[in-house]
Amino acid sequence: MSRVPYPEIMTEEIVEGENRFVVTLFELENAALAFFNEIGHLRLGTLSVAVPRKEREPPSLTSVLLGDRNAALSMILAEQLATALGKMVLTSVFLKRDQEALAGPIILRLARKLVDRMKSGVKE
Repeated sequence: MSRVPYPEIMTEEIVEGENRFVVTLFELENAALAFFNEIGHLRLGTLSVAVPRKEREPPSLTSVLLGDRNAALSMILAEQLATALGKMVLTSVFLKRDQEALAGPIILRLARKLVDRMKSGVKE
């Protein structure tokens, strides 16, 4: 019996000073779910969805489905991952403290690190 290729589950961490964040990605055949949290916590946060654009279409369709505390960051992450993966992406961002301005750039680097790892084919 052959292994079903989906879902793929990946995690990536980034630590910069006292800031420690993790992303857990569940990649399905036609979509992906990404949870961005502080290390040690996996919680549902502000949830956004993005559908990648096709050639000659307007920019990707992105919307906040739930929450508002980290809405801008959640939408940016959803758009970036949808573009990189070429599929619909749901992103959840949960930060315990109101620290979007500080955490935003770090979490964006974390997303880039995850995408780079996926493109290189390293799953472990």
